Amino acid sequence: MAVIKHISVKGSNGGDALNYVLYKHNETTGELIVDSRGNPVMRDEYYLDGINCEPYSFAAECKEVNDLYGKNQLPGDIKAHHFIISYDPKDGIEHGLTGSKAQQLSMEWAKRCLPGFQILVCTHMDGSNESGNIHTHIMMNSVRKHDTQLDDFGERAIDHLAGYKLNLTKNHLQFMKQELMDLCGREGLYQIDLLSPAKDRITDKEYRAQKNGQDHLDKQHVKDNDKSERTVFQTQKQYLRDTILDAAERATSFDAFCEIMKQEYNITVKESRGRISYLHPNREKYITGRSLGSAYEKGAVLRKISMKNMSHTVHQKQFARELKIPQTPKTIEECHSAFVMRSNLQLVVRLQECAKAKENASYANKVQLSNVKTIAETILFVQQNGFNTEEELIDALTVATRKCNRIEQEILEKKAELNRVNEDIHFLGQYFANKIAFEKFIQSKNKTTYSIRYKKELEAYRGATSFLNQKYGKERYPKLKETQEKKHTIQKRLYDLRTQGKTAQEEKRALKIVALNVHTYLSPTQELSRDSSIKRYPIQDLQYKDRER
Repeated sequence: MAVIKHISVKGSNGGDALNYVLYKHNETTGELIVDSRGNPVMRDEYYLDGINCEPYSFAAECKEVNDLYGKNQLPGDIKAHHFIISYDPKDGIEHGLTGSKAQQLSMEWAKRCLPGFQILVCTHMDGSNESGNIHTHIMMNSVRKHDTQLDDFGERAIDHLAGYKLNLTKNHLQFMKQELMDLCGREGLYQIDLLSPAKDRITDKEYRAQKNGQDHLDKQHVKDNDKSERTVFQTQKQYLRDTILDAAERATSFDAFCEIMKQEYNITVKESRGRISYLHPNREKYITGRSLGSAYEKGAVLRKISMKNMSHTVHQKQFARELKIPQTPKTIEECHSAFVMRSNLQLVVRLQECAKAKENASYANKVQLSNVKTIAETILFVQQNGFNTEEELIDALTVATRKCNRIEQEILEKKAELNRVNEDIHFLGQYFANKIAFEKFIQSKNKTTYSIRYKKELEAYRGATSFLNQKYGKERYPKLKETQEKKHTIQKRLYDLRTQGKTAQEEKRALKIVALNVHTYLSPTQELSRDSSIKRYPIQDLQYKDRER
């Protein structure tokens, strides 16, 4: 799966970026690797490109832009951003991913997510930690070089103008992750859901500490002062994860959970504004549950405790009946909403169309065994979702297709609406930013001198006024704050629609595969069709079909 990592860079030496991507470095210390003569060792294979700059003059060109706009002059300024896109090691073997292809995909991602910036893009073939995966370094100047259109993730009116620094917000990061997921999905690469919070949030420092055996501690029970032999080295965070899961497994309430953590592990649990933090016995500062991962926050701990209690209550059977999926939904819509998704569904292989199976009997036997398993999965799917005939299955597929189309259409409409709102925010911001300059122009005695001196501000004000008057009429402009809130509402709806669209596409995919499998099983020589002349066998009798033949 492709994952993305972000690092803010405050160092002033932009040449370090080029040196890092060209020459080998020690992964642990970060030091440059040199040969016996003291010369740096070039990387074995790499692909290097520049966006809005020449790659080998990246540092000098970034300095020119910074000096032009007077940005990045202080030591504490974030002078650059470093993104790392790491692809799954299996993509190279199973999906034919090459360094050149990864460079092309990363260039496309950088141009879409970071428009107008000076960017250095370099793909390496030697994955870190001896993983052997293909990964791309994307290093960019924090100051925008060219004006661009205001994107969906822009929250300020200046977020598309040259001379302003990158405003890396939560919406922007989510947009980056979504674009990467869509890109990998389009190319058929392995990909995980980057938008869902990780159950275990293990940082790079923690990973290296676990690997090198640093920051170790004795895993012992403080309750009885057991000073047993040292166990496997682990970080304090990992120790907290283990104890939290153990305490939640045995606790009957949240208070009991806190008591177990304190009495048995000497770990203090603190709750503040609905969030919990943990104080390790060897630390003075609390570690938040969020930094440990989504499985260690208060909601996840309470769910684990409640599920344990539920399994021991007399209402367990009643609860199971309430959650049980109906075997025979009354309508196609009800059946569609009750789908039991199975991610491992595959198509049945037609032996008569498989050239390799015709030539190799051993391979044909393997295909037949695989088909038996696939048919079993298909039968389980249709039984769990209450389909009785092939006609019902195809009707459900039609409903799922219409739902996907409806969601896609609404996404397009929301995007168009978001573009209009972004346009309003741009001109409203331009109007209010230059309104004072225009009022002073009206009050000035020497308007010619003032108009020459503040030509840019006055032109921006008049342009914004012309646009707003044409759209809303004079003195009826919407409030900037209300427009921004409207934008946030649209962005939230877009995010929800994309999530719904992903689920709907999975449902459609599963139904399509099952429909094709069922028809292949019932009529192996015919194409999938809605022709009424094709006989619709009851699906619940599939297991007896071979006997009839």
